[in-house]
Amino acid sequence: MYEYFVKIFLKTLLFILKMKQIIHYYGIDVSQVSLQVSHQTSEGIWQDFEVKNEILSLTEWLSTFDLSQNHFVYEYTGNYSSRLSYVLNLLEAQFSILTPSQSKGFRATLKSTSKTDKQDARMLCLYGQKMQPEQTVLPDVKLDQKRQKYKYLATLKAEKQAFTNRLDALSYLPNADKTIKESLMNTIEFFDTQIQTITQEVFTLDDDNFRRIYDLMIQVVGIGKITANALIIATNGFQDFENAKQLAKFIGVAPSDKQSGSSLKAKGHISKSSCTALRTSLYMAAQNAARFNTTCKDIFTRLRAKGKPYKVAIIAVINKLIKQTFAVVKNKAKFDNFLVLTK
Repeated sequence: MYEYFVKIFLKTLLFILKMKQIIHYYGIDVSQVSLQVSHQTSEGIWQDFEVKNEILSLTEWLSTFDLSQNHFVYEYTGNYSSRLSYVLNLLEAQFSILTPSQSKGFRATLKSTSKTDKQDARMLCLYGQKMQPEQTVLPDVKLDQKRQKYKYLATLKAEKQAFTNRLDALSYLPNADKTIKESLMNTIEFFDTQIQTITQEVFTLDDDNFRRIYDLMIQVVGIGKITANALIIATNGFQDFENAKQLAKFIGVAPSDKQSGSSLKAKGHISKSSCTALRTSLYMAAQNAARFNTTCKDIFTRLRAKGKPYKVAIIAVINKLIKQTFAVVKNKAKFDNFLVLTK
């Protein structure tokens, strides 16, 4: 009887494996002009070719595939990879976008001694075969455009500050040129106008769900209007995160330690990401929370009393703010300044 059930189980398992769709992986190294594509045949033979980094060329190439049986893996390269992402998403293809740290770590395991476009494409193909990464889900168009504007707004502010510094430096010259001074003042005025225009477009929540999330966020003492908007834009309203630790890691404020036995014990540091403007906004919010948010104030005071540097204490406050905000949004709860929310 036992052998009978084993045979039935094996036959069923064999049937499932036969019915299961076999995914074929393609590794793509993206550059400004072209894409280097690599994949392996069923016999394990490498095939490499190039495709122009143009929407029409990409559409023609991908239209020759049965996209349900193929998975494309490539590294995020800023605007250069945006066309590929757009076409793949439009054709409802399966694709995974890796961070540079992911591909770098996998390359190290392969002990690769040289680096070319072809080798990078093959490495990304192998990453897909071995790691089977989850499919990347792109944000909707409106959210993507808001993120572009938010990033551009940070650039405008940085450029304005640079010209303001030049004007200030010019004021120390006894014989400062009047034309240069007027030019700098006009440029700063131009940046002010652009910053005001973009700010009005970025910080407007026209989605009911985002408005609800925004109303929940600003309950948290220390989280102001600008920080709440920045969090929503950068994180898609926390919809893609299961816990606050994932969120902190994504933002780039998660502490990391390096310790191995007694030979290695390096100082911890935060794992910075590309969310620079958001981290700056949270840093300012944490300074306010360290004074008026009961839990954050207790953390800040305790760490400073232990002799921890100011920035270390503020980073701890940022992490607590993220936990509080995440808990309020996910639980749809009312924030209590005297209640510790850790989930």
